[in-house]
Amino acid sequence: MSRRKQASALDRALAERVAGVGRWLSAYLDNPDEGAIHGVRIAIRRLEAAYHLYPESAQTPASKGYMRRLRAFFRQNGEVRDCDVLREKLLGRGLSGDDALLIKLGERRARHLADAVRQAPPLLALDEVRTVSSAPDPLPRYLHRVRKLASRFLDKRPAVIRHESDAEDVHAMRKAAKKLYYTLELELESVSEHLLETIKQFHRLSGSLHDSDVAIAFLHDNRRRSGKALLKAERRQRHETCTELQRLLSEEDWEGMLAFP
Repeated sequence: MSRRKQASALDRALAERVAGVGRWLSAYLDNPDEGAIHGVRIAIRRLEAAYHLYPESAQTPASKGYMRRLRAFFRQNGEVRDCDVLREKLLGRGLSGDDALLIKLGERRARHLADAVRQAPPLLALDEVRTVSSAPDPLPRYLHRVRKLASRFLDKRPAVIRHESDAEDVHAMRKAAKKLYYTLELELESVSEHLLETIKQFHRLSGSLHDSDVAIAFLHDNRRRSGKALLKAERRQRHETCTELQRLLSEEDWEGMLAFP
């Protein structure tokens, strides 16, 4: 693909991803349910991946400010999403909707959601993102970004394979993997389907591990109400998920798959 075609492809991808954020923000404002929260968070991740391929000189103060506000909105909805996942976990472990733990969790969700919903309407001013100027030669920046994210992912891999309890390292790998996936998805260079599918598998397992860590922290903070059984069950599930994650990190040739030119 020529430089001009790569630049045009990136500009089209940015426009498509801006439009995607707009659609999901509108759906979110209509009904901020689990589906809308999930959809708008993915749309934001995809937009960020494209935006970061534009050089600093192409970005404007308006676009930078918008992306900062979008990121804050993303984080606030992450708190809501964690409450939703935790609620499903607790209901799945036999608690009823009127249990004191679930009432407390519902109050926490309501606070985070109210804050997030207040942030949403100004974010529909998507023209601020469109003020970035075209990237003349995006491939070097694309490859640099991919290598950087792959390096962050691989740097933490040995520690995660060795130590089951190292949540911070798993979180760092998970952040790098998500950014890497949505960057590779732009396909300015050819990418194997196997790599994308394997990263998605890592997303699933590391996401489950994150959910267990959120549940364990909540149950530990509320152990007088939750008792030992729920905490023990969640720790057992975390161990099983971590074993599967460590197997994926050990058996796949990550260095080979992430060896970009």
